[in-house]
Amino acid sequence: MSKFEKYVMKYKDEFLKDLDKLIRIPSIRDETSKREGAPFGEKIHDSFLVFADIASKCGLQTHDFEGYAIHAFTSEETPYIGVLGHLDVVGVDDKWNYDPFALTQVKQLLYGRGVNDDKGPLLAALYALRILREQGLLKKPVRIIAGGAEETTWECMDYYFSKNKQPQWAFSPDGNFPIVNGEKGILQYAFNFSLSNQKEIEIQCVNELNYVCDEVKIKIYKDYKDVMKYAKHAFKINEKDDGTEIIYIGKKALSRNPHKGKNALFAFFSDFEKYPFQNDETKRLVKLFTQVLNEDIYGKKLGIFTEDENMGVTTICPMVIAWNAMEQVVYLDIRFVRGIEKMDIEKKIQALGEQFGFSYALIKEKRLLYVDANSPLISSLQYAYKEVMKEEASLISKGGASYARVLDHGVVFGATFNDYDTRVHMANECMPLADLLKAMEIFCVAIYRLSNDL
Repeated sequence: MSKFEKYVMKYKDEFLKDLDKLIRIPSIRDETSKREGAPFGEKIHDSFLVFADIASKCGLQTHDFEGYAIHAFTSEETPYIGVLGHLDVVGVDDKWNYDPFALTQVKQLLYGRGVNDDKGPLLAALYALRILREQGLLKKPVRIIAGGAEETTWECMDYYFSKNKQPQWAFSPDGNFPIVNGEKGILQYAFNFSLSNQKEIEIQCVNELNYVCDEVKIKIYKDYKDVMKYAKHAFKINEKDDGTEIIYIGKKALSRNPHKGKNALFAFFSDFEKYPFQNDETKRLVKLFTQVLNEDIYGKKLGIFTEDENMGVTTICPMVIAWNAMEQVVYLDIRFVRGIEKMDIEKKIQALGEQFGFSYALIKEKRLLYVDANSPLISSLQYAYKEVMKEEASLISKGGASYARVLDHGVVFGATFNDYDTRVHMANECMPLADLLKAMEIFCVAIYRLSNDL
């Protein structure tokens, strides 16, 4: 317990009402409704307006940066302390048990899109700033900064920092407690095979990018009896008039955590390694998987396996294959740690392309983040965590990407405890109410410490 717990409990009900207001806005990026002042669409713009109303009620000023980002602040003077989060969310599917765009409490568990990523933690930080301001406990200016494109292209932060100086110290409540001082570098590639007029096979992954492939549908234009003997691990085989449809099922997980999922592509290529495909491009695709990618989530066969004592290991994940008359492409996710550089990985990808006959394009890149354990920022956040939780704050590294990467002096700090499965980016995203309130209390101590002691 800290001296701030009573203030957190005082505002609990009001906080939940405000969180419901934010979650009720389906702030998913929408190119069809973008305009000047709303570059990411109307719903994200609406979330900015609600955020501004809540901040104003909390006694804070706000500044909207042309719809790219918004901050609530005590003063716009510098140097300042920053907390970076985001108001945009990912889409939803039909697998929810509750309304994804309403805050639902079941016993002590909160459900709703954004309750964990990142509306809940961001609002907890805003309320922490409210408490500190009302108690007159701030020496340095503090800003709660919210972006509108964290789930997509991140130009929100590019725009914000083109208009503002970097914070002296900052954290992003868009990950885990205790302290994430390392985030793996991200490289995502498209392997483009030459289009051919083959009418032999079509491959369609049901999921989108950034996930382990959990369902893949394959259409082979051959008789059922010629195909079925190969599909030993298929979930379903359907005989069609013009061929055979095969479905493989895996387990969905984020592509940054391939060990938590089961890639449906691996089972297919394992089953059909010996199938007599006639098309040269398809043959090369099968060899790419069976010789390099299959069942090797750490990149050993690719030659990029690297292990760092603080950051863990490099991972790779084939996310999606689109194989049809319009495109023949494989999408690969790579998360790398200290000890290997982008240039080293590019050389391996280039050699792979030459070996298996594809060109490649880098479609996503995020720089590696690592903040030294001896940083004053780390020691201050460790103090805050221990003050509330009565235990030491360990340092961890993750494969995810947060706004901490855009900071000169920043880390991830909360708001998920003990790797609790909040089902982030999936149906029934959730967060324990007690955890969210405890995070608010920790943020009070952290912002106070950064504002007064550094």
